[in-house]
Amino acid sequence: MATINLLQIGCTAQELIDTINALVAAHNDGENAAVSSYNDLTDKPTINGVTLSGSKTTADLGINIAGTADYATYEAAWATKTYVDNADTNTVAAAEAAAQEVLDSKMDKDLGNIAAVTSVGDDSYIPIATDDGIKKILVTTVAAYARVKNESNVQIRTVISNPRQMFPLSGEKNGENTTYTTSAEFTLGSTELYLNGQLLTLDSDYMEDSTTSVTLLTYAPTNEDILTLYAIPAE
Repeated sequence: MATINLLQIGCTAQELIDTINALVAAHNDGENAAVSSYNDLTDKPTINGVTLSGSKTTADLGINIAGTADYATYEAAWATKTYVDNADTNTVAAAEAAAQEVLDSKMDKDLGNIAAVTSVGDDSYIPIATDDGIKKILVTTVAAYARVKNESNVQIRTVISNPRQMFPLSGEKNGENTTYTTSAEFTLGSTELYLNGQLLTLDSDYMEDSTTSVTLLTYAPTNEDILTLYAIPAE
């Protein structure tokens, strides 16, 4: 009788075939020696509850061969992290997009509910939070502060990026006077005159009377206006 070796977990396909052949030979040596075909056996062997008949793969028999990745199992998929990482990345991106959409929608709705300002008077206040509690401040004061801050930013940018220097202007801002002078001479054609941070156009909005004087052509500044002159000093 042929020697039959027990199958071990992780056996190779060739070891499986050799065992089957040994079983067939042992059976033929017994009482049913007349049986010449494995398919004629009535009590075929099984592995993991699967009858050894027809064409079976190691996956069909539930046999995991060492070194072979089986991506059909959760554990193997987790080990590669391919599916998990992709799913995680896609989920985060979708969540961020949805959150941003909700935020934008809420902001548009909230801003849309704010009533339009038709007029601002001296008695118009807004509340502000301070270390001493909630206080109120005039809207006109906030607007003036914002205008001064914007003008300061304009001056800073101009000084950094421009060879021109600032020339202090002398002259009343009473809504009537339009001519302003400087104590130092500047180069004609090099002036930049700003009204509340807005650059005016030479010969259209103002003119250079001399190397120490400019005149506005379309507007007479008031005390609330900020008028700033930059120019290249005269040699």
